[in-house]
Amino acid sequence: MEARRSLDALDPGSSEIDAYGALAEVFARDPGFGSFALGGGFDRLEGESGVAANQLTGSVDLQVFFPDLGAGPLDWFTRFEFRHRQLEGDGQPFDVDADVYHVTGGARWFAGPDVALVLAGTWQRVEEEFFSEDDQTGSLALHWRLPTALGPASIEVF
Repeated sequence: MEARRSLDALDPGSSEIDAYGALAEVFARDPGFGSFALGGGFDRLEGESGVAANQLTGSVDLQVFFPDLGAGPLDWFTRFEFRHRQLEGDGQPFDVDADVYHVTGGARWFAGPDVALVLAGTWQRVEEEFFSEDDQTGSLALHWRLPTALGPASIEVF
């Protein structure tokens, strides 16, 4: 993965972060029961003025599939992700570590073969050297798989 992001919306390109990384997951799926994934990754974030950070990531993902009991199939899902980031660079009197805990959970209801309604909640906690911050969000999404396919791939709008 390679990403570039500008940090100043009023002056794009004035302050940028480059990110390089890789993520690997071991994934097992039983169509009648659910799926389980375990992963890990490494990212290198580089900013201006010699400031950089290394980030290690670990994740666990679990899904349980319920068959159609008359109202359509229902999937319950949860994902836990932990990220540890250590900042380094010139002009830093000390190293700054950040730990991020990210948990997502929800349900996906298949109203039809090509339509799904997804209700999810997310909690994230960021702990840095001198402060911590919590963030909670909820979401409701409608997913629609278009009836046209591109070979073995399908297109989904949500």
